Amino acid sequence: MAGPMTANRLVEGVASFVLGLIVGAIGTFGHQLTRELGVPIPLGLIAALVAVVCLLAGLRLATESRILAALAALGIVVAVGVLALPSANGSVLLPDNIAGIAWAIGPTLIAVVVLGWPRIQHGPNPGVRSGSGE
Repeated sequence: MAGPMTANRLVEGVASFVLGLIVGAIGTFGHQLTRELGVPIPLGLIAALVAVVCLLAGLRLATESRILAALAALGIVVAVGVLALPSANGSVLLPDNIAGIAWAIGPTLIAVVVLGWPRIQHGPNPGVRSGSGE
């Protein structure tokens, strides 16, 4: 029988994956939003990539492990990959333009950087002695 710690980790993992699916789906639907201010500004793409950074970096900083951030990244990549496929009538949510290509590649690159970043130590440096007298 699994203990409460194992059940908690399972729930956390599933929740991280589902959050990744949600962020990936919302980003796929909204990444084409632009605003004209003399030049087109890809607000949807910027917001979607910022959401990916916030989710993955937040999970990475909040937990001691890379597992939850990796599961969220997997959810994002799965959502983008599935929604990039053409539907039965041939319409696509991820068109072949600059924003579509950036959204197809961007979350994976962000995940690689966030997951590969070294662990940040919280607290005093273990190699430094504290105290006076030496």
